[in-house]
Amino acid sequence: MNLKFSKTLLATVVILGLTACSSGGGGGSSLPNTTPSKNVTGSITVPNVDTANNNTVNSQKPNETITDSKITPSTFKVGYDGYATGKATYASARSTIRLEADFDNRTISGSAVGKIDDQNVNISLNNTTLYKGTARYINGNYPNYNKIYEFKGNASAIHNQEKFSGKYAGIIYGVSSPFSEMSTGYEIKSEKDPNRIIKEGSLYYNKRDVSYVTSGSDLNRQ
Repeated sequence: MNLKFSKTLLATVVILGLTACSSGGGGGSSLPNTTPSKNVTGSITVPNVDTANNNTVNSQKPNETITDSKITPSTFKVGYDGYATGKATYASARSTIRLEADFDNRTISGSAVGKIDDQNVNISLNNTTLYKGTARYINGNYPNYNKIYEFKGNASAIHNQEKFSGKYAGIIYGVSSPFSEMSTGYEIKSEKDPNRIIKEGSLYYNKRDVSYVTSGSDLNRQ
């Protein structure tokens, strides 16, 4: 008698459960609709990483890139006459001087950052001519490449409305490879007070016949 009652009760519970599922009432027990109601289109933005510009992906904002400061790619080559063609940047981590050499047009210009009154001063190293030359010795050593360039030009700056002017100069040479090194420097003086001087490296290098002794800031072709 008890067994018959239990089967009847179980059947009643199953029927009621199936009825509730099929009715889709306010209990929210119906299955979710997996068929999209509209055609949805979209795209994923992939950062365009330009290796020439040293771009890196911003981990905080993946769809953006961070462009690191870079040096313009060199087009430097050595011509048939042993002198350079194309363009090249000369710089060093140990110097604030940065110079851009245009060997095709035989010009050079650049910039530097000096300091006076405990403040940085941006210095313009104005466009000037590259002169071809030869060197038998450099700093007492016989270079593998005896072709050189010499230059001397005007430098200027303004600091808190105080004008500075002067010169920069140097040589481009190569001991281990053609025109891979530079010795340069600048010196500018206040137009109001010539005792106020901003300088780096040396404007001068000793030259006797075709022997050079450098004393400026050493830069390398990048």
